Amino acid sequence: MKLPARLVWFPLGLLVSAFAAQHVSAQNGAPSATPQSPPAPAWQPPSLAGGTDVALGGSNEPAIAVSPLSPSIVSASNNAQFRVSTNGGQTWGAAVSYQVPAGYFKAGDTSLAYDSQGQLFFCCLGGRSSPSGYDIFVAQLNPNSGAYVAGPFAVTTNASSGILNDKPWLAVDRQPGSPFVDRQYVVWTEFAGTARTVLFARSTDHGATWSAPATLSTPSQGFPWPAHLAVAANGDVYVAFHSQTGFNGFGEAGGNPDGLSGAVFLRRSTDGGVTWSAPTFAFSPAEADITFNVQSSSGNIPGTRFWLQGSVQPWVLPDPANPANVYVVANDDPDNVHTFGEHAHVYIKRSTDFGQTFGTRIRVDQGPANTFQVLPVASIDDRTGCIAVAWYDNRGGSTNGNGNWLLDVYASVSTDGGLTFGPDVRMNSASFDPDLGAPTRYFGPPATYRIGEYIGAAMACGDLQVVWTGNTASGQQSVTDSEVDVCPTSSITQQPASQVVPFGTTASFSSVLSGPGPFTYFWFKDDVLLTNGGSISGADSLTLVIAPTSPGDSGVYQLVVADGCGTIASDAVTLVVEPGVRFCAGDGLDPVVTTDCPCANFGAPGRGCANSVEAQGAVLTASGLPDPDTAVLSASGMPLVSSCIYLQGDALVDATFGDGVRCAGGSLVRLRTRTNVGGASSFPDSGDTVSLSVRGGVVPGSGALRHYQTYYRNAAAVFCPPETFNVTSGFQIVW
Repeated sequence: MKLPARLVWFPLGLLVSAFAAQHVSAQNGAPSATPQSPPAPAWQPPSLAGGTDVALGGSNEPAIAVSPLSPSIVSASNNAQFRVSTNGGQTWGAAVSYQVPAGYFKAGDTSLAYDSQGQLFFCCLGGRSSPSGYDIFVAQLNPNSGAYVAGPFAVTTNASSGILNDKPWLAVDRQPGSPFVDRQYVVWTEFAGTARTVLFARSTDHGATWSAPATLSTPSQGFPWPAHLAVAANGDVYVAFHSQTGFNGFGEAGGNPDGLSGAVFLRRSTDGGVTWSAPTFAFSPAEADITFNVQSSSGNIPGTRFWLQGSVQPWVLPDPANPANVYVVANDDPDNVHTFGEHAHVYIKRSTDFGQTFGTRIRVDQGPANTFQVLPVASIDDRTGCIAVAWYDNRGGSTNGNGNWLLDVYASVSTDGGLTFGPDVRMNSASFDPDLGAPTRYFGPPATYRIGEYIGAAMACGDLQVVWTGNTASGQQSVTDSEVDVCPTSSITQQPASQVVPFGTTASFSSVLSGPGPFTYFWFKDDVLLTNGGSISGADSLTLVIAPTSPGDSGVYQLVVADGCGTIASDAVTLVVEPGVRFCAGDGLDPVVTTDCPCANFGAPGRGCANSVEAQGAVLTASGLPDPDTAVLSASGMPLVSSCIYLQGDALVDATFGDGVRCAGGSLVRLRTRTNVGGASSFPDSGDTVSLSVRGGVVPGSGALRHYQTYYRNAAAVFCPPETFNVTSGFQIVW
């Protein structure tokens, strides 16, 4: 599903130029102590058709990430390859097969992360055959192509001793205000003989070298797998891992969980991963227990054949605005009885005290009764704080030829910190068969198929990117889709207003903005970027001020706001700078005019009394300068082809004049007689050889005040009889 794109702006190239100096391409070779930033292409909102899936190829267990510099830059990986999109997932670059050092084979479990400068890092397993073992590697990739920049670098080096390091997850501190910005972290589970241990390592040199592993689990936590980590805005590091202490003991791999002991532990580091808090329960035992769906065991979900051990993956989400708030998402069989009743739903729990305690769990999905929601994945938007959760779902009710459920991918978003979630939205365009082309995980009988241990989601700038495993007859591949504007981002809640101001005064345009920021402001006049100086101030703020104004300031103005996600533009508004002041309105509102329009024929605000063809009344305006004299009087709103006389007075009156009110008095000068075209005319015009000041006998620069109005014929017998003429509003010029 797609919603309309929100960010549009016509002079985008100007902002790209303004930012160009801030972005430098990543260099080849080993990462440096001060790595350079990659270029950030101009952001364009994703515009895929509703429900259109994009096949990425490769294999299962996909991951996805979005650059903090631009939501246009998206990377996705799976157990075979990775690809990069520079247009928000609309199209993807060529697949890049990931690399492991000589002596290793690719063993999958990939993850992706960007640092604060937009550099892309990739984590994966490399396997050895004799003895069997896995090591963890991290590499730096080009964020625009996926090409290798540096690495792979080893996080572990004990696979040659038969150690299986499994399910690593990479996170990078990309928070600009963090004391540990750009530090990298990896968490994983080590299988050493019969021991299962959650380990953690950190790198302070962009992945080139890694600390000795720190132990985060204890033997009493049973089977502590898998783990996830994330970094808070203040640099705190959180690790969540699933713990299973009880199994039914029947069938392959120890059988399925017992339904009563699955839990999620949380640990926190406030010093960049050096020391850790004591573990706390994010989900207590039995709150995060779901069948692994091993077919040779009992306690499986009817109508399914795929392995679900990865469904116990917890997802920890620190709140980007309030470091004390931490959210954890997990899967659970709500009735704790596998095979019968409800099989699996998705839940979230909230902590408001840095993970020390958690509140009551809240259900995320809205799946109907007797449906299941499995293999959830969660992401939190760094900018908006919105939480997105996606999962596999069977509510569609379709089955394959063997009677097994087809799957869909659903997602839901919370805009209030996980207290409530919006409607479930189907992300994929067509249900798919998880059994088709799937490899066998356990041979049984019956066999257990492998759809992969996780899917991927990334929430950024209000847009959700999801990637999952789609099966084909010949194997498995990753499929991605996006949903735009699932979460409100920045918006202009109060638009600037057009203005007409006298020459030499002050004009200002203001807007009100909502959103998380930070913001950068750009004011444009006639599509030209403004800068502070001279009469211009506030060109880089919400309020633009022009003082003193001049006729050259007349034009079209627009505010453009950049918020790290893209740009939003205000309404285009106009400024008209006139050489004097409008006065003598026949609107019944002008406090200077005490004489009412004679037939209660009041005009619109700022205009003369109404006439037989224009209920708003006629208006006199002016343009140009009084010194040197380029002033032009313009009248409009009069009968279409009537005659009119432009008048100048050197004193004020307040009297009925035909069907209107005249304010220009004293020694009246008839400046020029005109025949209106379309109810409008001007003096002087292109046919005149004399200026307004010369015709009126006034000297520019003298400071003399003159008052102007335009008399016009209005010979409608039934309109405000018996008079047959009217007058425009007035205009004053200080010469």
